[in-house]
Amino acid sequence: MSDEELRQLIQSNARTIQGMLDKMAEDRLEREERNRQFDAKIAQMDEAISRLINLNEGVVRLLSRRQF
Repeated sequence: MSDEELRQLIQSNARTIQGMLDKMAEDRLEREERNRQFDAKIAQMDEAISRLINLNEGVVRLLSRRQF
């Protein structure tokens, strides 16, 4: 293999590796954004569950005060 062929191979490999690194960084950013969105949805669900629990407790209190 000539020096020129070797240089071209090294450059090609370097471009391939850089492309892979760029893709990994992009994938990581996308994954982090999905994780943030997931965490936000979990927090919303947590809040909704808390409100439902409070509502249920209020209904139980009201029903326990009623005289049948």
